[in-house]
Amino acid sequence: MQMITDSWISNNIGCKILQHLFADAAMNVPDDYANRPWTYPGLNHGKAALTTNEQLNCYIHAYGRMHVYKIWMALKHLHLDDVSDGFEIIDWGCGQAIATLTLLAWLEKHCHEAATPRRVTLLDASHAALYRRAKGLVEQSLRGKEVEIRAVQTRLSGDTCLKNISRHSSPVVIHMLSKIIDVPGISIEAIAEAISTLPSNSYVVCTGHCATAMDATTFSQLLGIRGAQLLHRENV
Repeated sequence: MQMITDSWISNNIGCKILQHLFADAAMNVPDDYANRPWTYPGLNHGKAALTTNEQLNCYIHAYGRMHVYKIWMALKHLHLDDVSDGFEIIDWGCGQAIATLTLLAWLEKHCHEAATPRRVTLLDASHAALYRRAKGLVEQSLRGKEVEIRAVQTRLSGDTCLKNISRHSSPVVIHMLSKIIDVPGISIEAIAEAISTLPSNSYVVCTGHCATAMDATTFSQLLGIRGAQLLHRENV
């Protein structure tokens, strides 16, 4: 398996914000959990709605680098030829916005023109992850650019999914679903229904845990979007 080091992230991705996030998390993990951050109480193997700074730091230290690597590998297979200024990003179950930060770094590195999103919507059940980390980190990444950044606390179940994206009308919307499709309480069916209502050209980037309960074929069938590009990486 690829060894995901800070040097690999620096050399391949080059996102200073992500690098600083990982460094800060490593310094602030409680001493008793420095070598086993995934065992910190309340993480539930990365599937819980986090409530404390210690949990946020342990999550990043335990899972952050692999999180970035999976998204980066998936994006290598996605052709965003029609992405230009004015597209939108929806990060479903965003956590600390790792998926959005990785996508922004990828666009800056690989698009022939540095496309700027019109709007970024961050959706998550964790108030701490959204407002202590995600929103501020994305604002920092897009500093100096006119981008609407919405942070919405929601459990992504039932009608809340449709309600939270009903205002999106850009020609292109990139949906990020990173490590959420087997999280208890999240309705993938509701997310798929919400995505399918958009008139936009939708790109869906989906990465999961090794033991994902719902495979890419099933999720693709749920989406039912003509022309959607679904990426799902396992065991990366």
